[in-house]
Amino acid sequence: MHPPTWLIAAACALSTAATSGCVDQPQPMPPRSPQVEVPSDEAQGRFSALRAHYEDISQIELTGRVCAHFDVGGVRRAFEQRFSSSYLAPNRFRYHADNEMTIGSDGTTSYLYLVSNNAYVLSERIGDEPGVTDLASPIPELLQTHDPSLFFAMSAMPLLELGQASERIEVAPEAAIGGRKHQGLRFHLAGNNGTITMAIDAESGLVRRMQIDLRAALASRAEATVVRAASLDIEYASINANCADSQHRYTWHPPAGAIAAGAGGQTASGEEGPAPAPAPEPPPLVVNDEAPDFVLPAVAGSPVGLAELRGQVIVLDFWASWCVPCQSQLPIIEEMAAEFGGEGVRVLAINVEEDAETVRAYAARAGLEGLPVLLDRHGDVAIRYGASSIPRTVIIGRDGRIAEVITGFGPGNHEHLRRAIERAAAEPR
Repeated sequence: MHPPTWLIAAACALSTAATSGCVDQPQPMPPRSPQVEVPSDEAQGRFSALRAHYEDISQIELTGRVCAHFDVGGVRRAFEQRFSSSYLAPNRFRYHADNEMTIGSDGTTSYLYLVSNNAYVLSERIGDEPGVTDLASPIPELLQTHDPSLFFAMSAMPLLELGQASERIEVAPEAAIGGRKHQGLRFHLAGNNGTITMAIDAESGLVRRMQIDLRAALASRAEATVVRAASLDIEYASINANCADSQHRYTWHPPAGAIAAGAGGQTASGEEGPAPAPAPEPPPLVVNDEAPDFVLPAVAGSPVGLAELRGQVIVLDFWASWCVPCQSQLPIIEEMAAEFGGEGVRVLAINVEEDAETVRAYAARAGLEGLPVLLDRHGDVAIRYGASSIPRTVIIGRDGRIAEVITGFGPGNHEHLRRAIERAAAEPR
């Protein structure tokens, strides 16, 4: 099954990488504490030892599972995903989540393949030095919350950003796992972004279990919502550090019939889909530009044209089901549609280059029945709105001009979008 959008959105709220979406420019990191408080020498010693163990890794094999438990606003949901992964320094890795996705790099090209969509994305690495944040988004964001030990092993400076994003690091109680006791370490993230508690494996000195408590983070973002549970739990069943490995295991080829996302419908076998050759991209949109007109079919209901909505504030969110940061943002877009619907604001989610059946199935699976979805089947409207990277949200004022453009998904997007809509809605009719 797919990781629910609420899980990915919550996980991304704790992202400590420099980028948190399918974007061209970096998005803001979580608040960085001006001075991290480490109340004891023992906590400092555990943190330093943990970093040193990851710095020594040249090869590793891991298996484990990630679980989530959410009880937010009376809605209870749970999720469990088993995974396996491996890493060969300096820049080869592979992560596989059962029946869900495969992510990796052969040293020169990184790849992300989604099983349910039978779609993949390829991108070139930047440089040959060790590091994970130079990989194309959303790979770093996924690894941080789905396989953090792999993420730390691949990092040029393991755990540094997590330490910098914390306001306090302290000793946590020992954890009993697999018949053994393992030392604990807890990170209190700055800006009320929650806590991360680690059990440090007694044998390898690496993370054996990582628990992310999101209750405070979600409660602070939705003050009227009761948050009884919001947690992710990543536990490793096996840790095999500095094992013998082969470069060949990291080579990956798209399955027959798999679709290259954003490649105009081209399949792995080279067959052409129905999309025509893309038109030259127009000049980028800037604030106060006239919003390009369009008419697009809706997944449910009649086609929608921009001209007929003149006089209202329009929010356009460009997305695709294979884009994980888009999945993170869609629940926020749906929330904005419900919140501002009575104030002359229309919110439209424009899917880019996917067929109606795929979009309809994803919307049902993600629980987005209340969000109007339009189909930009060949990406023509996305091109006109400069949505070469997604998610991309464009706010159009009552006068038909661009009021704001937001690219990517990252910490702070929720309030940024709300304030931008409020400003546009406050303009006279």
